[in-house]
Amino acid sequence: MNTDRAQIDAWLWDASEGQHLEFKEAKTQYDFGKLLKYCVALGNEGGGKLVLGVSDRVPREVVGTIAYPDLQDLQRKLLSKLHIRIDVEEISYETRRLLVLHVPGRPLNGALSVDGCYWMRCGEDLVAMTQVKLPDFPKLELARNYWDEMGRGNVKGMHGPMLGQLVTTLDLSPAIETTAWESLALANAMTAMATQRCYAWHSVGALGVIELTAPGRSAHTARALRRIGLSQSERRYFDLHAVLDVKHSRDWNALAIKPLVAEDPRRAAALAEGALMRLSCGERCFARYRRHFGLA
Repeated sequence: MNTDRAQIDAWLWDASEGQHLEFKEAKTQYDFGKLLKYCVALGNEGGGKLVLGVSDRVPREVVGTIAYPDLQDLQRKLLSKLHIRIDVEEISYETRRLLVLHVPGRPLNGALSVDGCYWMRCGEDLVAMTQVKLPDFPKLELARNYWDEMGRGNVKGMHGPMLGQLVTTLDLSPAIETTAWESLALANAMTAMATQRCYAWHSVGALGVIELTAPGRSAHTARALRRIGLSQSERRYFDLHAVLDVKHSRDWNALAIKPLVAEDPRRAAALAEGALMRLSCGERCFARYRRHFGLA
């Protein structure tokens, strides 16, 4: 654990926060509750670095931080709340103080949580968590789906950062405190199913619904982004999902759900329950959106 100037520079040159890297400005302080949530999210995604003292919008700027002057006290508090060791490193970068939190991956026997919530940052990671111990053929289909979400090995094609760039383009600042509770409930339901092995079949059914409904939702969103003047590259995330998820849905049904039910018909009830839960959560979200915009 020795992060040097060259490593910081390499992170700064990265166009977007990747799956294992998160920046927060935190010039004077940073809420401990938010810090816990980001540590849990990074841990559930395999581990990563949380850097305080760097702007979280492109272009990155090193601003420095005076938050958490007592590193040992911070490490003790993190250990007490999360029950994993998170090393905290203090770095001097051109006279500015930075903090780097080295977050390990979640334990093999479960997901990390804080106050009962299993935080994650990227939806595609639900697929990765669901596939654990699945039968071979469904597992392969989930792997193919995940590989597409990961841009087939090309960082510029990764879907999570692609959506993150759109958020930056629209100058949005998503936060738990300002997110509709219906949307949080949907995310919590999906994460709970993916992280608890007793609900693995529910998760497969719920993820199948996402693939089934995504093309229509994405096409509508892409048209809306076009109307407000966004370029093809800026709306690429939704243009892509309007087409790609048609194939994903077909393959998910044929290569994941059907083999699982053929092997053991008792799984059908759990798969259907998961699908209905996701549909119900989504319906509740759209009802909230319609009320908000006076369309109810």
